[in-house]
Parts: sequence; C-alpha cells; structure tokens
Amino acid sequence: MATEIRKVRYRDEDEYFRRYFAELFPEIREMFIERMRKKHPGICEKQKNRNYRHLLMSVGDSPEPLVLSITFLKPKKVLFLYTSQTETKLKLIEREVRKFLTEKEEPDYHRSRIDGSDTASIYKAIKEYHRDEISDEDAVAADITGGKKSMIGGASLAAAILNYDLFYMDNEGYDTRERRPRDGKEFLNLLPNPYLTLGDLKQVRAIDAFNRGNYEYAGEVFGDIFSNLSGAGVSEIETRYEITLSIAECYLNWGNHLYRDALKRLDEALGSIDRHLVKEFDREQLLCNREVLKTLQQCGDDTDLFTVFSGDREFAKAYAVNMFTSGNGDIERGNYALGILKYYRTVELIAQIKLAGHKIPTGRNISRLPHLNQVVTRQLKTDFRGLYRKFFGHYKDLVAIDGLADGHIVLFLLNASPYENVNELKNLFAVTGKSRNELNIIHGISTGVNNHRKIKKVAERALGLSFDDFSNCREKFRRIQIREIA
Repeated sequence: MATEIRKVRYRDEDEYFRRYFAELFPEIREMFIERMRKKHPGICEKQKNRNYRHLLMSVGDSPEPLVLSITFLKPKKVLFLYTSQTETKLKLIEREVRKFLTEKEEPDYHRSRIDGSDTASIYKAIKEYHRDEISDEDAVAADITGGKKSMIGGASLAAAILNYDLFYMDNEGYDTRERRPRDGKEFLNLLPNPYLTLGDLKQVRAIDAFNRGNYEYAGEVFGDIFSNLSGAGVSEIETRYEITLSIAECYLNWGNHLYRDALKRLDEALGSIDRHLVKEFDREQLLCNREVLKTLQQCGDDTDLFTVFSGDREFAKAYAVNMFTSGNGDIERGNYALGILKYYRTVELIAQIKLAGHKIPTGRNISRLPHLNQVVTRQLKTDFRGLYRKFFGHYKDLVAIDGLADGHIVLFLLNASPYENVNELKNLFAVTGKSRNELNIIHGISTGVNNHRKIKKVAERALGLSFDDFSNCREKFRRIQIREIA
C-alpha cells in the first residue's frame, strides 16, 4: 500500500499527502515513538528534561519528517524557515500536527520566508527571531532535516554557534530500489555541536598555556573568543569564557605584582561564578587565592617594606611565599634565570623580615641610626668582620646591611637565625652564591636549567624554618587548573 500511495505523488501531490497522513502516518509515528523509546532513550530523556521552548525548522518539499519532529519534541514555539516554493507545506504541517497534539501542547507558529540559496538570509532570519523571541534561559532546538543543502548548511552553522540542540530526522533503512528511506525506520538523531565537539584549536592551546602559567597568551586567546561570542546568545559558554578570561588576567597581574588589579579581576570572576552557579571552576581554591591577594594588595610601588614587615607578620610571610611561588612559575615556564633570581630574593627576604622584627632596617647606613647602637653593637660589628672573612675570604665592615649574606650573618650573630650553626650558613652562601654568580643572560638566552634545583631547595627550607605553617600557607598560592570551557 505504501508503494501505491507514493506513486500517487507524481500525479497529484495533494492526494498523496491526504492518503499518506491518513493511512500510513499514524502507524509510522507509533513505530517512530517506540523506536526512540527503545533504541534512543538518551534523546527521549533529553526531550523530557529540556522542555524545549523553541524549535527552528528548515522546510523543504517533504513535510512528513517535520511533523514527526514537532509531535515528538513538543516545543512551545516553532519557527519555519521556508521559501516561496515550500510555503504551501506550512499549513499541511500545522494541520497534521494538530491531529496528534492536544490544544495545550500545540505550538505557536512563526514564519520567516528566506532565499533558500542565500545563507545570509537564513542567518538574518535566525538572528532576528533569536533577538526578539529567545531569552537566555530558553531551551532551543533546531531541526535541519528539510530544505536545500544551502538551507541545511546555513541553519546548522547558525544553530551550532548559538548553541541550539541540533536534530536531524535520520533513517535506519534505505530502499535501494526506490532510492529513498524506508517508511517506519525513522529516528530523530541529536547531532553533536561541531563548535563544541571539535573545539577551537586555539582554545585547546590556550587552556594548555593557562595550565602551564602562560597567562598572557591564554588571556589574549580567551579574550578573542569571548569577543566573538559576546551578543551571540551563547550565554552559558560566554559566561564561562568571561570567567576564564578574568582569572587569566588576575593571575597575569598577580605575577606582575599588580595585586590590586589582580584582586579586582578575581572578584569579577567569583561574582560571576556565584551569580550564574558555575561549577566548572575550583571556587574554594580561588577563595584561597583571594585571601592571599587581600593581604598582598597593601603593597604598592611606594611601599616601605621595612615598615610593613615590622608591623604585619602575615603580610611579610605572604610576600616571601609569593616570591617563592612566583619563582616556581617562572621555572615551569622555562624562564630559569628569573626563577633563580626569585629563589635568591626569597632567601634574602627571610633575613630582611627577621631583621625588621628586631627593628633593624636593611640598606641604610647604620651609623646614622643611633637608636640601633644597643642592638648592632661594636662587638657585633667586630664579629661580623671575622665571620664574613671566614665565609668569603676577606673582611667587610658592617656599614649597612646590604644583601643576602649581610642579613643572615647579622641574624646569626643576634641568635635569631633560622640556621643552627656556621656550617649551615656556609652551605646557604655556597648554593645561593653559585646559583647567582653562574647565572648568565646573553642575548636573551639564559643558563640555569641545571642549577635551579639546589637553590629552590634552599629557598624552600628557609621558608619552612622561618614559618611553621609554610606548607598550609603555600597551598593558598596554588593557581587553579582548567580542563575545558565549552
């Protein structure tokens, strides 16, 4: 009977559709629903959970699969993208849908006439409908079964960019003799979004760069992608890119010691995470990062570190640990020269912080600070000359406490050193001196690949000896990692 009915189409299309929908379609639809339930339960579950508000359809000469799609997805609104040649099919589709849906289930229909060969007209029609009818929280589907290839291509590309669920009425059987899909073998196929599935290779590289600490490159790429998505209606993806961009810029500013700017960008990211209930980011770790930046933000270009170190131990600790973790980041990115210098500076800072606790500034002429006479005594200056010669082979007068060695020798003489004996100090000076003195930067090429490990251990031990909670504190500085955004 099906073959007989199909033959009628060549003589009288109206009669064909009348008989097809009256005699064949009810059974075909039942078989379709049963096949979807048994073989494609995931799509059935998605249809149930998504509760589609909108369904966009490209309309060709075959309305049959479109009726199946509408009666299965049951959207609240349908947009027909049709041409002058397919306009007659619209009333037929609406009439047949009405037979299978209740009055409450029947959708509102919208029509947009397009030039089937001009993809620009398709983009314009979808854009206008999206702007006027679709809100951020609406679930939207697009069925690209009908229409010319140019219509299908244009509609599918627009739907992918706008992050609509993309459907196509597929078929599990094909009649080779009649060269057409078999009746009763239809199923609605959910097509993976190519934009999300394939991903943007730039995005993949940017994520890798972010996780390796190259926040400048990552931020540039995320910024480009976010700019392209802005206003396109891809609200969830757009939000995640905006958050990732904010975090990348936070970490970049943090690494450049622009702590206030870093905190501002992090607050923007956390605000968006909380506002949109985004769960893809390690919010707890970001809050730890925020705690650190709140402490560090009091440091600016004109900050007198001696004054701050003297009165705020938490800031002093955060400042030293930040120098160390920043050096770790440089080493991970292959910038060994800068990493070694930051490890060296970490050890230097330990002495500077401890001396500040004794109200002793560094880098200033001690003779001009008479209030230090009771601390930096003549005997201490004499002992300094002798101990300095023991370590470095020559005498040095203690005029000002300049640099790593001066600071740690004075601390040792004050019995305030984290190191217990002269041998430990000797090892400290040997490693730090060797690492720094052998560091050469010539024409932008740094050597330090092999000698950063020892000075890192020295810096790490110095922090551990100086701050009991170094391990816990250090964890707060850990930057988050991201897996995927969309």
